[in-house]
Amino acid sequence: MSAGWGWVDFSTEDRNRISSIMSLLKDQGILDELGISVLRDAISNKLFPGLSTIQTRAKYFLFTPVIVRKYYHDQQGLSLPEYFSKNESEFIQETVIGSANENGIFGSTLTDAKNLQRKPSSIYWNGQRTLGIIKLRQKNVFLSQYLRMNSLDIDNSLKTTDDSFDGNIENNTGIFLPNTIIRDFEPSDIMLTKEEAAYLRNAFIETLKESEPDSLLYAFLTDEELLLKLTEQNTDFYNFYDEFCLSNDYQGTLLKQYMDLAYYFSEVMYGAHLLYNVIIQKKANTPDNPYSKEWNEWKSNISSVLDKLDMVLLKELVENDPHNSIKFLDNWVENIKSNNQKSLEELVIEQEFKCKKERARLKRINLPPEECQNWIGMRRMNYRIYQTRVICSDLYKGGAYA
Repeated sequence: MSAGWGWVDFSTEDRNRISSIMSLLKDQGILDELGISVLRDAISNKLFPGLSTIQTRAKYFLFTPVIVRKYYHDQQGLSLPEYFSKNESEFIQETVIGSANENGIFGSTLTDAKNLQRKPSSIYWNGQRTLGIIKLRQKNVFLSQYLRMNSLDIDNSLKTTDDSFDGNIENNTGIFLPNTIIRDFEPSDIMLTKEEAAYLRNAFIETLKESEPDSLLYAFLTDEELLLKLTEQNTDFYNFYDEFCLSNDYQGTLLKQYMDLAYYFSEVMYGAHLLYNVIIQKKANTPDNPYSKEWNEWKSNISSVLDKLDMVLLKELVENDPHNSIKFLDNWVENIKSNNQKSLEELVIEQEFKCKKERARLKRINLPPEECQNWIGMRRMNYRIYQTRVICSDLYKGGAYA
């Protein structure tokens, strides 16, 4: 019997939460057979706070704050949740029509973009709070809760012509947005205006300077030369790491430690996924195992990397470890050092079973060849560097660095 998802249909909010979880699992595009994503994401959160792999363009960071602030300026006739849903759908449709030739446009493949199930507001909600676009005292507030909290009968005296830090409305919404951005916002153009780009960059910098000054995202926002190394070469994390290490500005910094951790963690874990695929091919009785040679080469070259992996720093970053992935990593490193092939295979088999239970492939006696034609699981990790390149490029092209 195949596995599936289900839920009791209590409310729209419950459905949205489940849809968000399913979209996140679907949109990652990479199977996490060994439960490593919690460690990868802990590193990603430190390097790229507020960004995710399903964010596409910087302009979408402004959809929610603009719509919420427009609600306070427009004539009222709807609750904020109703007003928000209506206007976001219209924004999405306008963006599809006006920026059809651009990449990363939500709903561009749909006949009617208003029917998009996973909207920008849910995808950017965490990033908007993490990066200072929406400043709330409460933590772990869902977007739906936030909209209900701010759905008020607005007195005309509170309808401002300009936003300020001491206004009643702004303190409730946590949004401090220049009125010119609200008034002139054009969702049909995915490219940022100079004012929009400058606002986003300044908000990100101000927030990260206090919360995550040692993040790679903060470095990109404050170091134009470093950003250009990323954007002009259109590079992946591994190649960018080599470029980053050439810069004397970051030697001896905490950011350099995080970058080293990301690089060496990816390399060490690549071996585990490589062995996973070696075993898969054995189970499928593949005559000429396509991964055996690479596995032997990886083992021969990994000894110089093992001692460079900072396990202490990694453990400091991981808050939740449901599959005991840290213990798996510890055991993996120790068995690599002792070159115990049997123990390594057993370790990978047991780790997959902890994560996948009855769906674990390696616990099956054999596997049909058609199920094993391609690589399964993670390869070397890029963290969120592709999304960061797009977001920061949008800011740069908008004139935020001028």
